[in-house]
Amino acid sequence: MPLYLLTWKIAPCLAFGCTAVAKPSEFTSMSAHLLGEIFRQAKIPPGVINIVFGDGATTGSRLVQSPLVKGVFFTGSTATGIKIRRDTEDQIYKHISLELGGKNPTLVFDDVDINKAVQTAATAVFENQGEICLCGSRIYVHSHIYDVFVTSFKAFVEANYRCGDRTGAVASLQHYNKIVSYLALAKKENATFVTGSVPPLKPSNGYWIEPVVLTDVCTSSRIMQEEIFGPVVTIARFETEEECIQLANDSAYGLAAILLTKDGARMRRVGEQLDSGLVWVNCWLVREFSTPFGGMKNSGTGREGGNYSRDVFTIVRTLHLPM
Repeated sequence: MPLYLLTWKIAPCLAFGCTAVAKPSEFTSMSAHLLGEIFRQAKIPPGVINIVFGDGATTGSRLVQSPLVKGVFFTGSTATGIKIRRDTEDQIYKHISLELGGKNPTLVFDDVDINKAVQTAATAVFENQGEICLCGSRIYVHSHIYDVFVTSFKAFVEANYRCGDRTGAVASLQHYNKIVSYLALAKKENATFVTGSVPPLKPSNGYWIEPVVLTDVCTSSRIMQEEIFGPVVTIARFETEEECIQLANDSAYGLAAILLTKDGARMRRVGEQLDSGLVWVNCWLVREFSTPFGGMKNSGTGREGGNYSRDVFTIVRTLHLPM
């Protein structure tokens, strides 16, 4: 996934004739290093692709503030995105595109095929241990099918997402402890652990967290409102379409949403009312690179993909010539 996201930025940058400085997360340096080796073996001219390693607070900050850098295209947390905006506020010439955090809703209506809906919803949250800003970490299910959905979801997760078998370790001890703190809060707030539990604060054999499915979580809880970025999902019920939309939009984020229904009219009606830059209907993580990609609210600014990438990676110039 880190390499996947990095290439989303590098490819259009090169396609529009720019040179690139790419800095991966300090926790995922190896894939970027190997990508650099591939570029070297392909005899890409020196200086076209420059991969820089280091932490965000020092290396990243210096890169962002450098007057030689004409644009900043960032994927990461909302907190870091806000810092980038502040660090570049006096450099108005810079093109800034920020793809930030998400607390993305999955909306499950009562006309779905339960098995297909369960598979899509589970994949959307537990792939890559939930360490994807696009993951569907809030599931809202119509009350008519809520009980059977939760039962089926539990069985599917336990059968398909086990530590070491499709579920890997999280990125760092710091991040592990962050996720554990949210799970401890869930226990304190009397949430129901349908699967999983609160892991130990001092892991003995890697940063493993088994998939956690929570119910009975208050809408205003930090667990429901903040991006956890791990294998944790909440499931809640709704009664009406209007309530479903209200619950989905009750978030400071607006990156993506997943809509599961067979009703064609509902697909458009609900999809157009969601505060999300991306809405997937009966699917997840489908990317057509000619379409705009990006979020709203605290999930970022700018759009990339197709002509939208042209707008962020180039500067428009008007040249008047004599007749």
